[in-house]
Amino acid sequence: MKYRTDGIKCLTQGALGVVVALSVSSLCSAQGPSGCEESTREIRHACWFEAQSDYFLALAIAKNMSDEDAREKAIDEAAEELEEARTECGAQYEARINLCDELDEDQYDPDIDPADFTLPVTNSFFPLPVGSKRTYEKPTDEGLELIIVEVLDDTIEIMGVTCQIVQDRVFLDGDLIEDTFDYYVQRVDGSVW
Repeated sequence: MKYRTDGIKCLTQGALGVVVALSVSSLCSAQGPSGCEESTREIRHACWFEAQSDYFLALAIAKNMSDEDAREKAIDEAAEELEEARTECGAQYEARINLCDELDEDQYDPDIDPADFTLPVTNSFFPLPVGSKRTYEKPTDEGLELIIVEVLDDTIEIMGVTCQIVQDRVFLDGDLIEDTFDYYVQRVDGSVW
């Protein structure tokens, strides 16, 4: 295997080598990266792998198309989406590295005591009553963006803390482009996590 100066391995081996290399990539740094840097790198790797997985899935679908023009168009779109995803991964990585600098390289490892948290979320600046729905619209260069945020009648337990599930969907000109589940809880001091 070859190594780049930033500590990330340039791989010349197969898929097993990729997995092994990514799990030990932090060993390559001359100074020894901080926990924040290490986790940021691993998140970037996960982002890259997700983008690559989406690309190969799109290729598989495209290559099964009988219409040659449609197939070529789908392959081109898959390549464009992969490039956009890689760019987004890079932007997220840079933002996280900047945050590491802001944290003075300290690891973010808060002490979580489930007794410190409660539901429902009633913070006057960010209330989350079950069943409520907020809709936001904004024109963008790509088209009209519509964001629908809905507080579901469902919870999830994370680190012993019961959190409210909020679905966040983004539409661009009527097409769903993002669908996430976000988890919120209120600390006994009133702050929302």
